[in-house]
Amino acid sequence: MRARDDHLEHLKANLEASPFWRHMGIKLRELSEGAARLEMPISPELMNSNGTLYGGAVASLLDAVIGVTIRSKWSTRISTVYLTTTTTRYAKASCTPPPRSQT
Repeated sequence: MRARDDHLEHLKANLEASPFWRHMGIKLRELSEGAARLEMPISPELMNSNGTLYGGAVASLLDAVIGVTIRSKWSTRISTVYLTTTTTRYAKASCTPPPRSQT
């Protein structure tokens, strides 16, 4: 159990130090084995010329939560090779994230 807790603490520290996460404003709100909850503020820097959240920002958050969830369960480094998203609605101000990602 202690090894798992150490792994999660190391992962949390590693992710919170990520320059990309800091740039995007991504915060790790919850982390346990096989589960993660991330948050990203909708800021003017992440908006496109139509006044809606840039799709790449949404894809980045999705990529981050998938990666964190996988890495929380297995002590391995991963890299996204292919990620596709489809937009059904556009965010303009704020949105509520789903409960959390789980594996």
